[in-house]
Amino acid sequence: MGSAESPLDMFNRLMGAEKDKSAVEAQIQTLIAVIQQSEEAQTVTEVREKIVKTNNKLMQSHLANASVRSGGELFLRYITMTELDQPCFDDTRRVLISRGENFLSRIRQSLDRIMSMALPFINHGTRVLLHSRSKMVLALLKRAAKAQLDFQCTVTQSLPDKSGERMLADLQQAGINASLVLDAEVGVALERVDMVLLGAEAVTQSGGIVNKIGTYTVCLCAHALNVPVYVLAESCKFLRAYPLNQADLDWELRYPASAERTRTKSGGQCRSPITDYTPPQYLKLLFTDIGIVPPSAVSDELTKLYL
Repeated sequence: MGSAESPLDMFNRLMGAEKDKSAVEAQIQTLIAVIQQSEEAQTVTEVREKIVKTNNKLMQSHLANASVRSGGELFLRYITMTELDQPCFDDTRRVLISRGENFLSRIRQSLDRIMSMALPFINHGTRVLLHSRSKMVLALLKRAAKAQLDFQCTVTQSLPDKSGERMLADLQQAGINASLVLDAEVGVALERVDMVLLGAEAVTQSGGIVNKIGTYTVCLCAHALNVPVYVLAESCKFLRAYPLNQADLDWELRYPASAERTRTKSGGQCRSPITDYTPPQYLKLLFTDIGIVPPSAVSDELTKLYL
């Protein structure tokens, strides 16, 4: 991060530089740079306050998502979870940076761990339904294709940004048999598949997920038709939140950063949300870098991350 570059500008630059860079990875790189340049801070408390302030700014980016909140909380916990009793604060700062780089390394390694656990669930002839464009899911399917597995993908259009169309193009470019269906067609499409494969912007303490709008509808229909739903998500996306319904999700998790907190005369929101919440009872398993876990185990795993 240059002296004239703000943390928000750095985050946006990192996200734009690599097509498949995750928001959490760009966030952690930005936070490490903030610590490196926080020479005016002379206590851990001051560094902590600077990180929290930076995280709040990053949440305002149009490229940020729910994972930025969970990633920021876990990053802060990770770098300050043990004693920092170095003789001078410059040494303490170096320890914080070292821990931050270790945290970033773990995030980068999580992809391979998740791929190795999820790949055996895809076999010859498997028919998969996808919603939106998950970088993690795309990486898994590309790996399955390289393993010479013959499977079929059905992708929802995923309005309003039509991210499903981009996912379709990526799959076809990788030589994967894939087709597109309308969002409203998902109930019909589910009768022709063996599983639903999803990514997640965040995994809540209840074991549910926050993901692209329409995910809840897909999972409801899949549950009704006894089609298993599998989720790929890094543990850095585990969020300390326990929503009971859609209204329980914080504004920042449901709406884009540019959305104003305005309401219509009838009391309804003026803009449609970009994410929704899917309760844990509609999910079969979560593939994470800490193992394959049922939704009911997420709360215990999240507690371990903060111990």
